Amino acid sequence: MKILHLPPAVSDTERPVPRWIPFLGGKPVRLLVAAVPAVAGGLILTALFSAIPLGDGRHLTVFGVREGVAYLDEGWEILARVCIAPLSLWGPITIVLGVAYHLRRR
Repeated sequence: MKILHLPPAVSDTERPVPRWIPFLGGKPVRLLVAAVPAVAGGLILTALFSAIPLGDGRHLTVFGVREGVAYLDEGWEILARVCIAPLSLWGPITIVLGVAYHLRRR
């Protein structure tokens, strides 16, 4: 039972890069080097997969105004929404995880 109370072998502030990664293996990773790209990537994903409804079946995206898609019936539309939902949540979840990582490790 005594082994469960030992301090961690690696400091919680800087964890090493896995040794199998060339040139960086074994070196410590600074907090902001991990958190900033995660938040920036989340912002990019949010912009890419978000659409602002304009009305009349049109949506404003990063790529311009896009017209709505006509489905054969309501079942296909529900299936499409269920399949696309994870993409629209990918960016915000990445941002939350990056910020949580920063707050936990600082």
